[in-house]
Amino acid sequence: MARTTAAFPDVPEYFPQLVGAVLRGGVVLSAILFALGVFLAYTGGAAIMAPARLTGSQFASELRSGGPTALILGGLIVLVLTPLLRVVISFLMFLRVGDRAFSAITAIVLAVLAGTIVIGVLA
Repeated sequence: MARTTAAFPDVPEYFPQLVGAVLRGGVVLSAILFALGVFLAYTGGAAIMAPARLTGSQFASELRSGGPTALILGGLIVLVLTPLLRVVISFLMFLRVGDRAFSAITAIVLAVLAGTIVIGVLA
């Protein structure tokens, strides 16, 4: 049986480490993408300009070609999605241990975050 945390006896001990690793990994990846994009723009003389509207296929194409704007936007997207991933992991963990109250609260937070992102993308 897995060891548990003191604050939440039903939550496995590795959960805080997992959440911390996800948050650190997201911030580090975001910083790398952002720094690489700025570096490429600076050394290549390219302007960093995001179009008013960028479709997913345009973004993917720009990212595959190593465009500095796409790298910077990719870093921003990773940074925005990192807390969302943390909430998803928390939700799954609370479901796994059968904590209905925290599962419900986390589901509400997840729905609000997802709704906000969808509204932001559609606006």
